[in-house]
Parts: sequence; structure tokens; C-alpha cells
Amino acid sequence: MTPKLSNETGVRAFVRELIGRQSRQAVTGALKAMAERADSMSMLAALEFPLVLIHGDSDQLIPIERAIDIVSVKPSAKLFELKGAGHMPMMEFPRQVADGLMHFIR
Repeated sequence: MTPKLSNETGVRAFVRELIGRQSRQAVTGALKAMAERADSMSMLAALEFPLVLIHGDSDQLIPIERAIDIVSVKPSAKLFELKGAGHMPMMEFPRQVADGLMHFIR
């Protein structure tokens, strides 16, 4: 799974080691919960609070098109697309993620 999280070997190694420290039941439970969670797209339009999406255009688990779909349902949402970032933009591009969050809280 870690090769799909990032193109950066350091990030993959860190996450692989982190996952390896977890119990088999915890990892299985987390993956099962993510796989079985309900789709929440239909409720997004009704949200009454600001929404920011920080998404890598190289995410192999959740394609950037999914974030674009969210913005189409919730036009007030702000999308910060990070070129070259995968599924772990907070680790791959921490400065750019912080900049995106700063736009959100201003």
C-alpha cells in the first residue's frame, strides 16, 4: 500500500514503519472502516461552514477528480491542488499545505 501513498521514498518508509508498529487487528479494522464508509457527497451542499480541500494531483488512492467533484457540489469550497503531491501532501509538501490552511483561516 505504501507505494500508492507517495512517490517520495522517505515518506513511504516512514508510513511503512508506522503501519508496521500497529496491530494486525487495528490495520484491518481501519481499512475495513474506510472501505465500508458511506458516501457523503449528498450532504456536502448542506454544510454551513467553510470547506477546504488540499489534494495532490498525483494521489493514487483518491484521484484529484474526486476533489473537483466535491467543489462542484459545494462551490464555496476552496481547493488547493498540489502539483506532484500524492496521498500524503502534509508530509510531501508541508509548507504548501500550511499555506493552503492559512488561506482557509484568514
